[in-house]
Amino acid sequence: QGGPDGGQNGGHEDGFAPDCPFDGTSYTCTRERMDDLQMVRQITFLDGADEPMEFYDAMETASIEMIYDLEGTRSGDRVTATIDRHREKVVTGLEGEEETRIWNGSGESDVTREMTGDDGANRSFALSSTTLGENVVMPVPTDDDSDRWPLEGTITKNVEVTITSDGTSEVRTRTVVITFNGTQFADITIDGEAGTIDLAKRKSGRFARRH
Repeated sequence: QGGPDGGQNGGHEDGFAPDCPFDGTSYTCTRERMDDLQMVRQITFLDGADEPMEFYDAMETASIEMIYDLEGTRSGDRVTATIDRHREKVVTGLEGEEETRIWNGSGESDVTREMTGDDGANRSFALSSTTLGENVVMPVPTDDDSDRWPLEGTITKNVEVTITSDGTSEVRTRTVVITFNGTQFADITIDGEAGTIDLAKRKSGRFARRH
């Protein structure tokens, strides 16, 4: 088994470790992105007694804690975007020859875009969201390349968008809850309206919902 984290990885004589500074407890990876955006990623490997480990070991590591932060500003000819995102994830159930892994986590995001239209009018979009993942059980990947869908658990996302144009503002909100059931088609409610979502189409970048 390799390390569950999908970032750029380094090696260690005893197991997997990110190619980032280690402070005795966690690895902290910092990367500059375009414009003034900066991403900071913190990874902590823990054994069965919740003690930090210097590296990921397929048999001994019991859980991994991950913290992601992205903040800064991106500017274009007519658009300026300010981004502040924070995510925390914990994957448990890793110790030994596991068949499933359990994901929990939360996130907050604030993104503001200010733009000037062809007509010279100033407009802005302020999007705030919170995300909560609760006990999402994932089967461990195998070498047969078959799709494996989350077996259970939920993801809840609350979104608020404020649209301002020439001093007039409009606020829109939405709450989305996805409940997994081990199949390609998960249950979804959007502001209380029930339906199903095709996870295969979400995986390919498309979105499909049916009732």
